[in-house]
Amino acid sequence: MNPERSGLVKVRNISLTLLFGLTSLAGDTANNTVYSNEVGTRATLSDGINYKQEIVDSPSTLRIHTIEIPDISRVGFLVTPPQTINGWETSAQTLVDQIGGVVDRFKVVVAVNANFFEPFESGIYPNYGDGINILGQAVSQGIEFSPPQEKYPVLCIGDILSVDESACPTETENVIAGNVLLINEGEIADFYDDNEKHPRTAMGISEDGKSLWIVVVDGRQKKSEGVTLTKLSEILLRYNVYQAINFDGGGSCTLIFVDENGNIKLLNIPVNKPSAYSPGRMGLTRNIGDSLMIGNSKE
Repeated sequence: MNPERSGLVKVRNISLTLLFGLTSLAGDTANNTVYSNEVGTRATLSDGINYKQEIVDSPSTLRIHTIEIPDISRVGFLVTPPQTINGWETSAQTLVDQIGGVVDRFKVVVAVNANFFEPFESGIYPNYGDGINILGQAVSQGIEFSPPQEKYPVLCIGDILSVDESACPTETENVIAGNVLLINEGEIADFYDDNEKHPRTAMGISEDGKSLWIVVVDGRQKKSEGVTLTKLSEILLRYNVYQAINFDGGGSCTLIFVDENGNIKLLNIPVNKPSAYSPGRMGLTRNIGDSLMIGNSKE
């Protein structure tokens, strides 16, 4: 679909910088990629927003990215406002484009992909501006643009954080949904795990609802093969999370940092799964449904 006809404004081409020594990706295969040797990289991205990168060598090679927000009252949240088009709930855009659409009213520091969406076919659909529907409840600034669905647990974002099986209270300001409740009451929840290793995005909260952890695990790469849902749950438990949800993963996994000068930096290394129509591509962000942005409101 033509972005001009859809009413969308596509952000100009931006060269994403891979943070902390990771070089720009020169090709479509892992053989062309140079990785950082840094282990346990830590940084304060902004007041109240901390980042940690871990490289784990045993029992399997993993690169784990964690955003920690100890006190959510010190930051602001925004779910991507919908771009409704031709009966679809929103339009597919990269996370970079979604950030570009809110810079006039929200100072983004960190953004991460959120809900699953449909239709989707690897390497074919969606392209930029194509219509899609969000899976599970999605609310942006109090406006619901995707209704609750069974089996899609939700993260309710207000003065405190909470998790529900499918729907947040009507007054909730921002809501995103995943597909699996990973942690419940501080323990690994009862869920089906197909034991497949993929890139993953998950978010966990503290028991008092005042702290948030975002975990993104790189996958489908020589230096990070990905994790099962059970392994992802074990990683989250290291932070003593009380509840946690699995969000859209695979090639959708995207974690971005915007520095004080507005420079957009890619914290993880996304990779799209090869298909009959498209080679696997590393370091290039996919068109996704919605995202969770964290920073400071300009309003």
